[in-house]
Order: sequence, then structure tokens, then C-alpha cells
Amino acid sequence: MRKVFIALLISIAAALPLNASDQLADVVAANYPANLTAAASPWHYADAHQQAFVPITTPTAHYIVAAYSNGDIGAVLLLLKGKNGAYTVVDKANDFIFGKNPTVESIDIERNGVQEAMVTLENGRASASTWIYGIASGKLALLNPLDDDGVSALVLPYMVDLGNPALDLVDHAKVGEPSTLTTLHYVFVKGKYIAAPPLDFYSVYFPTPVFAKQQLTSEFSIAPSLIGRAFQLVIVNGGGCTDPCCRAQHLTITLNGIKVGSGNEVEERRMVTIPVSLQQDNTLKVDFGTNDGEKEQSTAHSKDDQSKCTPRVAILVQHE
Repeated sequence: MRKVFIALLISIAAALPLNASDQLADVVAANYPANLTAAASPWHYADAHQQAFVPITTPTAHYIVAAYSNGDIGAVLLLLKGKNGAYTVVDKANDFIFGKNPTVESIDIERNGVQEAMVTLENGRASASTWIYGIASGKLALLNPLDDDGVSALVLPYMVDLGNPALDLVDHAKVGEPSTLTTLHYVFVKGKYIAAPPLDFYSVYFPTPVFAKQQLTSEFSIAPSLIGRAFQLVIVNGGGCTDPCCRAQHLTITLNGIKVGSGNEVEERRMVTIPVSLQQDNTLKVDFGTNDGEKEQSTAHSKDDQSKCTPRVAILVQHE
């Protein structure tokens, strides 16, 4: 009797429909680009068959933006849902995309209710390349800047709201010889991200396992001509990492002795924009509090130096 019961359970489970996410994953897998498998063969490495995707709905159609990798090189496809419910490939990115472990995140750059797709692939130790695509006339539209080799100029960017019509981009890149890690700022103009003037202040903070009584202190100055101007302080909890495990808890931030961010306001929202006033010389303090009331000493590093799930917070200041 027990065997009959188990067999009945198995048959019932097999008959249950897949959830929507599983169904889309199967659709994406069925459209894995044959050229990625072909590219792996001559170099004698196993085709990893990695994929990630995000569904995007426009006013006229339902799409999937799918990113793939064979473990070395990648591809991005656009799939369109037909009237019969089936998805077909309608476009492929012509960009030279390389890397592994793809991720795809939907973002609303122009805050008009229509999503774009941010595709990121790892391509080396603590490095990555990111591509941003919109959908225009049923085709993929590349929105991010390229470097001199035609490869995406973006590493691990994230969106920030600085009050512009569209979200700004902040990223890190190694510039010059010998290279130094530089913060880059981009604004969205006429359907493309272009380089913009540097931010007035920017840093990413991470807690360390060393407990101390003092807070981390950053000091920065502004040009005398900017005194009296309105500024925005943007707190991005989690920095460029969108995984909830990257968000800091019990966070307190003070600027020139005034508390500007703490508690649920910062912890529950990934990004908080706060109007502030600045002096010529300014002091910013970041406190990663702990559950037992002790203070965890913090250090400022590039986000690329830390493991994926290390709590972090990015803080930037820009004049209006």
C-alpha cells in the first residue's frame, strides 16, 4: 500500500504545472545560442550553458532579455512572446560580450514604467563587464558607453537618483599607466549614457570584523564657489550589489555632526536621497552598528575588493 501511495504522489507531482519562472527558464534554455557551444569546442573546454534572464513588458509586447555564457564568452538575445504564447528570438546583440556567470537586472532608467535590462558577466578576479539594453522597435538598443576597443566601458555600475530626468550611473574603472581606480559618472542623454562631470564626493564603505569605539571618518572639501549651493547626499545601501545580503543593518550616517541617515529609512530602501548643506571642509561619519550595541570599525575600499555578500554602503554627494 505504501508503494502505491508513493507512486501516486510522484504521478501527481509530475502532473503539476511549472510555475511561470520555471517555464520562462525552460524557454530561455531552449534558445541557448549554438555559436557558444561551437566556440567552446576548438578550445577544448566544457560548455557551461549558463543563463540568466528578465521578462520585460512594453506598452505593445512581452519580451525576455536573456543573457548566456559558455563559461568564457557570452551572448544576449531578445525573445518576443507571440499571440499563441510561444517565445521566439527576434534579435541578438552584436556586441563583443565575454565573461561568465551572467546576471540580468531590470531597471527603469527614465522612470516611465518601461524597464531596461542591465546584463553583467564576470571576466576575471574581482572584475566584470556590464551592458545596458533598452528595447526599441522590437530590437535591442545598446545604451551604455563603449571603450576604444568596442567593449562596454562599464564594470560594475549602479543607478543613482540625482534628480535628473533619468537615473545616473556611477562606476569604477582603472585609468592611466600605472592604473588607478577612478570613480566615473554618467548621465542619460538622448537614449545613451555619456560621461558627466565628476561627483563632489564618493566612497564605498565596508564593515570589518574588528570592533572599535570610533566611527569611520571621511573628510572632503568643496570649491569656495559652491558654498551656499544646494547639495544632494545619496545613500545606496548595498552599493553596486543588488543582493539583499549586501545591505548594511543598524547603519548611522552623520555629516558635519548632523545625523542624515539611520534606521528603517536607510535599511528598508536601497537608495535614499537627502538634501544637505555643505561647508567648504566637511566631515562624514559612517557607523555600522551591531546588535549588541558595539560599533564595528569600518574601512573604505573599492567595492571590487570585497566578496559578493559583504554588507556595504555607497555614499555620494553632488551639487544641484
